[in-house]
Amino acid sequence: MESAKHFFENIRIADAVDVLIVGYLLYLLYKLLKGSVGYNIFIGLILLSLTYLVVETFQLRMLSMLLGSVFQLGAIILIIVFQPEIRRFLLMIGNNTLKGRNQFFSRFFGKEISAVEEQYSSLAKTIKNALVKLSRRKAGALVVLMQDMNEEILSGSGVKVDAKISELLIENIFENKAPLHDGAMIISGDRIHSASVILPVSKNTDVDPNLGLRHRAALGISEATTAVAYIVSEETGKISYAHKGKLFIDIPIQDLETLIKTHLTIKQ
Repeated sequence: MESAKHFFENIRIADAVDVLIVGYLLYLLYKLLKGSVGYNIFIGLILLSLTYLVVETFQLRMLSMLLGSVFQLGAIILIIVFQPEIRRFLLMIGNNTLKGRNQFFSRFFGKEISAVEEQYSSLAKTIKNALVKLSRRKAGALVVLMQDMNEEILSGSGVKVDAKISELLIENIFENKAPLHDGAMIISGDRIHSASVILPVSKNTDVDPNLGLRHRAALGISEATTAVAYIVSEETGKISYAHKGKLFIDIPIQDLETLIKTHLTIKQ
């Protein structure tokens, strides 16, 4: 009882804050990695750390030396293994910063921002109408909303379009047997940047095996970047989207326009 009392008396407020911050960071890391290949590696590292503590407690020298060598290279190993997750984490921090900045400016430039809101409402409606028409015809489509173009991820593939967003143009590009039908359309800002783009395919083993290449490509680009990818299934006509490494299947049509507007206006 005395030792427990002594322990609690020596706890500072700073220590409690420290524990809360570390706990919150671990929670963010868990959310970021959940559902990805990195999640299994993360669990493995935790088990390895617990093993190291046990080894140190029982003073098993050879095992302690071996595990100690592994942990000395830990930072380099983590950077190599978790490179995509680190990129997503930094982009998530940048996104939150930009979002706060936009809210700050919106207080002082209300009229200008409302004009931009109207513009994006119109663009969202145009994209939604095109996706719905493609869905009804069961014409497969993959539309990626990407604010910050990443040529390295896109591998310079596809055909540059550089055109205003048009309902008819989106439909024509994804028309069956059209020259640019295969691959993804990239929309950046208020323009169609390119079409027939090859995207990185997700290696997530938890994805439904019945989903096709479009869904895996959409998930892949959402894992590698902060882009949002909308998919129209050629088999079912269902509209889905991928964002932050997660797949959302069969979006209700009544929610589609609001979703697209949100993904267009936020600084991803």
